[in-house]
Parts: sequence; C-alpha cells; structure tokens
Amino acid sequence: MSYGEALERIGAVPCYCDIDTFIDRISSGKLNDCDAVMSLNAGVRPVSHFALVPAVAQWFRKPIIPCTADTIIAGERKDLGNALASKAGLQVPRVYGPHECAEAQSEARLVVKPRDLGGSFGLKLVEGKMLDPSDFDGGKIVQAFVPGYDVTVPVFVDANTNTLNVGDATVYVPIQPNPTEWIYDRHAKETYVGGSGVSTVTRKQYPLEPRAADRIRA
Repeated sequence: MSYGEALERIGAVPCYCDIDTFIDRISSGKLNDCDAVMSLNAGVRPVSHFALVPAVAQWFRKPIIPCTADTIIAGERKDLGNALASKAGLQVPRVYGPHECAEAQSEARLVVKPRDLGGSFGLKLVEGKMLDPSDFDGGKIVQAFVPGYDVTVPVFVDANTNTLNVGDATVYVPIQPNPTEWIYDRHAKETYVGGSGVSTVTRKQYPLEPRAADRIRA
C-alpha cells in the first residue's frame, strides 16, 4: 500500500488489480487510459512469474515502473547477480556446484538459497558437514558463509538525467550476542516487517564513501 500512497502524493490515481484481471483488461484495450504499470508481485514466486507483469506491459507498450522484465531477471536471479558482481570486481563468496559437495562439506558453514526467489524465502544456514546433495536440487545456490552484517545498497536510474544514482547503505543489525553470525532470513524479515519483533533488529543508514559509490556505479 505504501507504493499506492506514494503515487497519490504526486497526484496520480492508482488502480489495483490481480494479474488475471490485468492481463484481461490490457489485452482487450480496457487500460488505454492507464499511464504506467507498476508490478507489486513480490519475490515469493520464481523470477519468471515475477517478470510477468512487466513483460506483458512492455508487449502492449505501456511504461513499467520501476524496471523492465529483463532487469528483474538480471537482478533477481542470484546466479546472474553473482556473475555480474564478480565481473565488476566485487568480492563474491565461493559458490559450490553439485560435483563439489564433498569439498563444500569441509566448510564450517554454508548458505543455501533458491536461485530465483526473493524475500529470503528458502534461505538457510547449514553446517558444512550437514550439507546434503539434495541441497543443490532445483538449481539452489550453495555458498561459503561470510560473517558480517546484511547490507543493502540501492542503485537506481534518475529518470530526469538518465544517470545511475547510488543510495545510502542500509544495514540491518540484530540485537543478539553474535550479530555477525546471524543471517537476515525469512523469519527475521517477517518479524521486522510485521512489527511483532521490531526491537530485535535495528536498521541503520550510512552514506557510502564516494569511491565506493563510483565503483558500484561503474
């Protein structure tokens, strides 16, 4: 609802509908007076579903907010994200393939996550020796665990200047004895967003050093 509220604040009139209704209306020409389409489909489904609304909107030549289907696929597919980050010179935790299961089991801890679900669905932290070959099923990604904090750095295009902007870093700090051993999994996100346990996680924002922002932008 916060997206709709933001639209109302700039004088736009949001119209909400489910995906079936959206496809029916736009394909029959009943959304001709719609200026733009915003997908509110969360990352609880595979990326191919997540990109459905933007792809349909683009097919019917409607502007899509906030990004196109190909951008969603590139940004939400974790294997593509790892590849892009690595090519850009950013450090990426080691990824183990199914044929490296025995080697992965020598790691102290590992993170196992679905390739293309958002919201930390299916994300789990496992001891290396407990890793099972089935943890690789369905294209799941198995990576070495890196102790630290969960940090989100938003990067977006300024529609007025068509340039990339790098926002402040958002850090989620858990209130517990070993905060760097913690992961921001689905339960933690539901607790924080739902409000029932807000006090267990503190969200802080820090501006990036200019050279760090420039590196991300590049």
